[in-house]
Amino acid sequence: MFKLILNKYVKSNDYNNPEIRKNIANLQGISSIIINIIIFIMKFVTGILIHSISLIADAFHTLSDILSSIIIMIGFKFASKPADKSHPFGHQRIEAISGIIVSVLLIVTGIEFIRSSIERIINPSISTGNLIIIIIIIITILLKEILARFALFLGKTINSPAIMADFWHHRTDAISSIFVIIAIIFSYYNMGFIDGYMGIIVSLMIIYSGIKVLSENSNELIGKPPERKLLDKINIVSKKFEHKGLKGTHDTILNYYGNKIIGSIHIEIEENISLMDAHTLSEEFEDEVMNETGIFITAHIDPINTHNPIIQEIRDILIDSIKQFKDIDSVHDIRLISSDKWLNIAFDLSIKELIDEKRKAKINEIILETLKIRFNNIHSIVIKFEPLFSY
Repeated sequence: MFKLILNKYVKSNDYNNPEIRKNIANLQGISSIIINIIIFIMKFVTGILIHSISLIADAFHTLSDILSSIIIMIGFKFASKPADKSHPFGHQRIEAISGIIVSVLLIVTGIEFIRSSIERIINPSISTGNLIIIIIIIITILLKEILARFALFLGKTINSPAIMADFWHHRTDAISSIFVIIAIIFSYYNMGFIDGYMGIIVSLMIIYSGIKVLSENSNELIGKPPERKLLDKINIVSKKFEHKGLKGTHDTILNYYGNKIIGSIHIEIEENISLMDAHTLSEEFEDEVMNETGIFITAHIDPINTHNPIIQEIRDILIDSIKQFKDIDSVHDIRLISSDKWLNIAFDLSIKELIDEKRKAKINEIILETLKIRFNNIHSIVIKFEPLFSY
């Protein structure tokens, strides 16, 4: 059903297009505003009638959903602006900023209603309710769950943490209403203080969802690791060029600007290929990555020697040797500096986690001793540890 609604409202599936993303955000936002206004009125009026602080808190949580939807719609509107002289990478990160604003509103709302709930525990009053009121609340739960699933569908479809923020808003609202029903049932047995405790639970859920949304959207601005599926797609593209001399890739760096991804990569090419052929290969590779993944990537050429038996033997030893280190991912860029009497080896290691200088020295020592078993003329090894943002 959600897919049918999306296809009817949005005629294109180019979800990287900022204008399309804005239209989808408007679809979610308008749906949210209309339904949340209805739910707020139902909850607030019912909360006043039965004197329930947890239901009134829940009603204002619903009202904050309206504000958050408006903020996200505004955020997507500004994010859809094209790149300009001052912002050459575009404006799509504004999506994440709108999500952060929503998360702060969630946290502030939760903290405020914790205070109100504590007052209700100290000075309890009886919440009155009947089957009709419980049915009304159940209806609001169903409506919020539909909104939550719609936001979840749209958020995953266009990979938007900002819309996922609205999903968490709707989902916690639906769950918190369940606690309101529990408070009403306990109040029926003259246990009015339960309403305050349920209010605290609702408030903590609001704060938790706010922190979660804040974390997800902050990662968009601070910088996050590339998705595994993107790295796999790039690897698949590289295999298409093996017959042209491309032997592998490393040092992949991807930067996210909303749904736009810009990066760089090192491609290993046979050293006997001409400079012109290597340049042509790198450009064809860049174009294919763009076509397959939408990533604007710049390829740096690393010439490698696949014919020197010593380099091949060293590569095999190193690949086997690094298996003992859980913090090392791979080895590449093996170079030899040698004379008739001594041998120096330089290479790069990709890491899985941050490594301090003491750990680096230990890894260097172990690998050097391993290589000396086979090559007793080794004088030293030089290891370059790649940064964490390089894959």
